[in-house]
Amino acid sequence: MRSMGRYLGALGVVLLLLASSVLAAEPLTYKLLGRSTVEGYQVELDDSDRQWLRSQGTLVLGASEPEYPPFGITSNGRDYEGITADFAHLLGQLLGVEVKVRSYGSRGEVIAALKARQIDFLGTSNSFEVADPQVVLSSAYADDQPTLVSRIDAPHEVTPDLPGKRLAMVYYYLPPEQVQAFYPKAQLQLYPSTLSAIGAVAFGQADVYIGDAIGANYLILKNYLNNVQLVDFSRMEVKDFSFALARNNPRLLHIINAALAAIPAEERQTILRRWHAGSASLSGKNRVHFTASEQRWMDAHPRVRVAVDSSFVPLSFYSSEGEFRGVTADLLAKISLRSGLKFDIQQGFAVPELVDRIESGQADLLVSLTPSADRVGKLRFTRPYLNTPYVLVSRAGDNAAATLDQLDGRRLVLTQGSAVKDMIATRYPGIQLREAGNALEAMAMVASGEVDAAVSSLITARYMISWQYRDQLQITSTVGTSAAYMAFATGLEARELHSILDKTMFSIPPEEMDELTNRWRSEVVVDDSYWLRYRSTIIQGFAIAGLLLVVALVWIGYLRQLIRKREQAERALGDQLEFMRVLIDGTPHPIYVRDRQGCLMVCNNAYLQVFGVERESVIGKTVITGKLKSVVEARVFHEEYLQVMAQGLPRVLDRQLTLSATDVRTIYHWMLPYRCSDGRVKGIIGGWIDVSERQQLLEQLREAKNEADAANRAKTTFLATMSHEIRTPMN
Repeated sequence: MRSMGRYLGALGVVLLLLASSVLAAEPLTYKLLGRSTVEGYQVELDDSDRQWLRSQGTLVLGASEPEYPPFGITSNGRDYEGITADFAHLLGQLLGVEVKVRSYGSRGEVIAALKARQIDFLGTSNSFEVADPQVVLSSAYADDQPTLVSRIDAPHEVTPDLPGKRLAMVYYYLPPEQVQAFYPKAQLQLYPSTLSAIGAVAFGQADVYIGDAIGANYLILKNYLNNVQLVDFSRMEVKDFSFALARNNPRLLHIINAALAAIPAEERQTILRRWHAGSASLSGKNRVHFTASEQRWMDAHPRVRVAVDSSFVPLSFYSSEGEFRGVTADLLAKISLRSGLKFDIQQGFAVPELVDRIESGQADLLVSLTPSADRVGKLRFTRPYLNTPYVLVSRAGDNAAATLDQLDGRRLVLTQGSAVKDMIATRYPGIQLREAGNALEAMAMVASGEVDAAVSSLITARYMISWQYRDQLQITSTVGTSAAYMAFATGLEARELHSILDKTMFSIPPEEMDELTNRWRSEVVVDDSYWLRYRSTIIQGFAIAGLLLVVALVWIGYLRQLIRKREQAERALGDQLEFMRVLIDGTPHPIYVRDRQGCLMVCNNAYLQVFGVERESVIGKTVITGKLKSVVEARVFHEEYLQVMAQGLPRVLDRQLTLSATDVRTIYHWMLPYRCSDGRVKGIIGGWIDVSERQQLLEQLREAKNEADAANRAKTTFLATMSHEIRTPMN
C-alpha cells in the first residue's frame, strides 16, 4: 500500500504540473508529414461508408505533448512525423480524406477531446487509453513489447520482479496501477516524457526504465545515451500500438480497421525499418526535384558560405589536418550530393558572432543551431537533423548540484540564445543565469568555479568532458522535457535556400540519417590517419623524452650526493656550535659578545648569574639599558666598547663593578674586537675575572706593611730618645 501511495502521489504531481502548464491553452496544430505512399493496393468499403467519409471530408488525428518518438515527432514545431504519422498518412490516402493533426498539452486532455468527439482518432494508443471504458482500440499497426532498460555499469543484475528498484516510466505508457501490481517490490517513478524517464536511468536518478522496445531503442540510438542498454523484456501483457477511438463511433472504427488491413505487410515493415535504424538508403544517388525559382537561385549561388563554431565537438570541428569534420560536415556532404551546392566553411565563431554574420550578409548559412525564441525572430530554421537531450553539467564531487532544483541561489551558465533559457527563468527564478558565447566557454566557466553548473546538449557535454574535463566535470541529470534540436539556419530573406535545404534533408530517410549520426556516438573522436602521419615524430619524441629522463636521473643522483654532503657539513657545524656553547656556558667566569651598536648578542650563564637576570631580558640591549646600578659606570663601559671597536685594539684593565650599594666588586676586565672573514670589526668579545678577594688581600697586606713601618719608626724614635737620655747624664 505504501508503494501504491508513492506512485499515486507522483502521478498526481506530474498531472498537476502538466495541467497547470497548459491551463486554458489552445491545442496545437501540426502538418501531417508521412513518408509512405499507397501504391498498388486499396481498401474495400461499401457505399454508405464512402458516403460518410465524403460528408466528413477531414479526419482529425489527436496527439499529446511532449512528443513520443519515434511514433510521434514534432521536432520543428510545424510537422508531425513518425511511425504513427506514416500510418495515418496511408489511412488518409486509402480513405480519400485529409488528415489533420491536433496536439493537446497532456494525455488526459487528448483522451477527453476524443470522448468529446473534438478529434476523430488518437494515435500511439495501447493499454493506457483503453483503461477508460469509453475508448476502444483499432487493429494494431506496431508491436508494443514492454522492455526494461538499465545502465551498463549497474552493480546488480535486473531480476524479473525488480525488488527495491526505482522503476522509471512515462506517466501515460501503461496504467500505473497495473505496472505497480506487476512489480509490487519496485518503486514506480513517473516522468512527463520518455526522454526524461530514460534520462533518469542514464544519470542515476532511477535504476530501470520500462517502455516499448521500439521507442527505447530509438531513444538510446538518437540521443547518444551510451551508458544504458536494453536488458530484458517485461512479462507484462499489453495491447499493441493502435489508433484509439470513442466507443460511440463504431463506423469510423470499422473503416480504420478495414484500411489498416489493406496495408501490405511489406509496407508495414518498411515503415518500421525506417524508424528503427535500418540499413542505409540509396536515395543519395538521386537528385531532388526543385522548383524553377529554386533552380535559378542555385545557378546564381553555386557556393554557399557557411559560418561554423569550430569548437562544437562532435557537430562541427577541425581535425589535426585542418579538415572540417563532424555530424554537420557529413550532412553537408550528403546535401551537396543531392543538390549540387558547394559549401565554403568560415570557421571560429561564437554563437552571437554567427548570427551577426548572417544579418550583415557575410554568411549564408549557420549550422548546429537550436531554435529559440530569440533566434526565431532573426533566423529561418530548417527541419532538425539531430536531437539530443539537454543535460546539467557540474563539477565532479559530492557537493555538485544534481538537478535544477538544487541550484536555487546559485549560478548557472547557458549559451547565448539557449532554447531553455525562458523555461529555466520562469520555473526556477532563484537561479542566477549567466551567458557564454559557446559550449566550450560554458564548460570552462564551470571548471574554473566561476559558475556552479551549465546546461548543454548531451552529445556535446560528453565529448568535451572526455576531451578536456575528465574527472573535473560530470553530467548529473537531464533538463526539461524537450530535446535540443540541431538545425541549419538562414537569413529571414533567404527563402529559396531554406526551401532547398528542407527539401534535400527531407529526401534523406531516417535510417540513413541514423547511420550518419552513429559514427559520432562514441565519446572520443578518432583521427584514423594520425598515427600513420606522425609515427616518426612520435617515435622521435619518445626517444628525446627517454634521453631527457636519463639526464634527469643523473642530475638527480648528483643533487642527492650534494645534499648528502651538505647534511654532513650541517651536522659537523651543529656539533661545533654545540661544543662552543658548552665551552662558553661551562666557563665559570662571565663571557659576553656585543655587536657594533653595543647590543648584547651572546652571554653565558655566569654572566646572567652575576646580574641575577634572565637571558631574554638582556639580549639585544646595550649596557646603558641593562641592569647596572651606576649610570655613570654604564656609560663608561659603553664608550669603552665603542672605542675598542673603533680602534680595533684589545683593552684589558682592573676596574670596579657596582652591582648594588653594598656590592662593589673588583674585576679583571678584558675586551677584544672580533672580525668577520673580510677583516671588518663586527663587535667585541668580553669577559672578566672577579679579583675582589685578591684586592682585599693586597689591601690587608698594605695596611700590615704600613703598621709595621709605623712600629719600626716608633721603635727607632724610642731607641734614639733613650740613647740621648742615657748619654746626657753620662756627659
